[in-house]
Amino acid sequence: FLYSDMTSSIFFQNPPRSLADFDFLFVKDLGLALLEQKKELARGADYLDIAVSGLPQHAPFLMVQVGKAFVQQGQDAESESYFEKAVVMGRKTGHKNLQDQDRFAYFSALKFLADSYLHRKDNDKAIEYYHLFAQFERSGVETLRTLATLHEEKGEALSALRAVEQALIYQADDKDLIARKDRYLYSITIDELTANKEILAKGFDVDYCMKRAKGILDSKLDGPDWIDVARHLASLALVFTPESIQARTLYARSLLRHGDRTEAKEILEKVREPKPESFSSSDDEDSWYGSCQLLGDIHMELDEFERAVACFQDFKKSPKSGARTWLKLGIALEKLNDTKKAIACYEQATAYEGNPFAREAQEALYRLK
Repeated sequence: FLYSDMTSSIFFQNPPRSLADFDFLFVKDLGLALLEQKKELARGADYLDIAVSGLPQHAPFLMVQVGKAFVQQGQDAESESYFEKAVVMGRKTGHKNLQDQDRFAYFSALKFLADSYLHRKDNDKAIEYYHLFAQFERSGVETLRTLATLHEEKGEALSALRAVEQALIYQADDKDLIARKDRYLYSITIDELTANKEILAKGFDVDYCMKRAKGILDSKLDGPDWIDVARHLASLALVFTPESIQARTLYARSLLRHGDRTEAKEILEKVREPKPESFSSSDDEDSWYGSCQLLGDIHMELDEFERAVACFQDFKKSPKSGARTWLKLGIALEKLNDTKKAIACYEQATAYEGNPFAREAQEALYRLK
């Protein structure tokens, strides 16, 4: 029997001059038969160690079979070593180049090892293998959720966010994933994001940052912590879109809510002038008009009434302007002693039925007339 005395040590010490001279398929069958019979497990594993040297494209499947056999015998160390071999050989070939049987075996080995390292709290190795396993189309959302958790425990908010972003592609309404996204976004530092700007250019959700910041600023969430969140999200958006009218206006709004009027005024002045010839989006257009309104209010507070009038005149062209705008214009013009125009503005303010500014405008009319 030609191969009955063959061992891996003999084979590798004295390899055949030509692989064609050695029947690797026969040796493979010998090894699998011993595994199936659950006899001479070590001998069967030895045969398969030889077989994969001539059949590298089938190494993941064969090594996983050995690993499973050792698992059934309760020999954890031996089983893990063979799952590791499956991964090493699968990565060498490239999982895209493997046939289905070997490809599935490769990913099953990765999952086994990732779970094993997680159980042993070796999080670095667990992260490494879960990332590799996540390349499998059947890895699922839970793999990405686990990755996010592991990165979060290590203080790696950016990596955790990337895992969550990928998971949200498959399960966009998952409340836990959405909550994690908010948490990780707030944990990322501007310096960290800037340093990884090129890598994240296509995957970072700038629109979400601006939408979330706007939602906070438009809502009744008025505590300093919430305003900090809005400012941070606007800052993240500015890393990728420094010229964005919307992002700059949102950042200025958060500064105003914090009481930092000076910096907010500087930002809003640069947003307002020069006015763009065209707007890249309706959000930018709304934000530009919003900057005019905010600046008008700031100028009023500083008794800069001529500048306030100019800003409110611009904002008046927005569909969101109304009684408040006319009232503010009337007050500014009255301060400038332009009584005729002030009266006209107050009259416009009273024309909006049921608006809360009508009474103040009416009182001004009584005073001026």
